[in-house]
Amino acid sequence: MVRWRGIFRAITPAIVFFAILPALIIYVCLGQFGFTTDSLLAIIIFFQTYIVMLQVEIALRQTAVFEAEYEPALKVDVNTVALAIGGATNVHQNISLKNVGSYLAYNVFVGLVNGTTRKPIVERTESQAPRTLGPGDSLDIISIDEPEYTDMNIEMNVLYVNSLNETRDAKFVKFPKSTEFMILRTPRTRPGILLKSLEDIKLAHTAIKWSRTLRKVKNRSQ
Repeated sequence: MVRWRGIFRAITPAIVFFAILPALIIYVCLGQFGFTTDSLLAIIIFFQTYIVMLQVEIALRQTAVFEAEYEPALKVDVNTVALAIGGATNVHQNISLKNVGSYLAYNVFVGLVNGTTRKPIVERTESQAPRTLGPGDSLDIISIDEPEYTDMNIEMNVLYVNSLNETRDAKFVKFPKSTEFMILRTPRTRPGILLKSLEDIKLAHTAIKWSRTLRKVKNRSQ
């Protein structure tokens, strides 16, 4: 079922920029000055401004895509190690951060937090961590005994500087009863206003189209 309130909230900026505002400009120009050369020129300049804004926003999007290509690809590796000590086997998990991408990460800083108590588990300062984590390089973080590791809720926060000298962050989370870390990506704001509004209209149209299709399929199956 389509949530009309959410769709209306998403397309409200588009309605303002592409319906209400143009209609208001046209009304003011023609209402105040009539159908004259000056009023038509003002309307043309207004729409040309929209075109220039769209071109600028497209350029910003292309810049964002270009910057994303120079990001390192970080992942958390968890390796099980078993040591036999005095007839008993001690099993622990070695946690490391690895760069599996093609670009470097500079000034890496890693902090581990217990997701339940919100207390730090271990932290590495910039002086303790290598200044560069190149492609294929790994950084050992901590070793935790079993079964303590499996029951823990761990958050790993990573700060680094990419190849464009911009500070970035990444967050990895391990939930209780799980052995692997998953990355939590912070959604980045899409640059622009007009372009984002057009994309929201397209998404709203797609949602409505799918809702109608699912309704037809449901009616046929009954």
